[in-house]
Amino acid sequence: MDRTVIWNKNGRVAVQVYGNRIFDSRGSEIGWIEGEHVYDKTGRHIGWFAGGLLRDSYGKVLGFSEQVTGQPHPPLPHEREGAPPSSLQGSRQGKPGLGHSAPGRPLMGGKPPLGGSWSDFDAQEYFDRR
Repeated sequence: MDRTVIWNKNGRVAVQVYGNRIFDSRGSEIGWIEGEHVYDKTGRHIGWFAGGLLRDSYGKVLGFSEQVTGQPHPPLPHEREGAPPSSLQGSRQGKPGLGHSAPGRPLMGGKPPLGGSWSDFDAQEYFDRR
């Protein structure tokens, strides 16, 4: 399964994506990606992942992957922490918290303007707070 590492503004590993499932640093499943839409483990729409950037519901950058392309973004750190070996926990089938149910809908008004600044939220905590 393909792994995508998402680093935060300090170059530390924030979350990891395996396929379309998002895991925190403890290996716990905390959300998923469907298309460009990002959902928390309860199925609530909380942001976007496109062009290698993980964005919050305001369009600000929570984290970045190795493959950042064609979108406005803040300066990215040159130094990055190495990704830990994977130790995944959580369900292997369906969507976190929802089984096979349909995900929630994006917030009213759709996608906000994509900002070139960092989010006020920490990427991993963002999934827990929502």
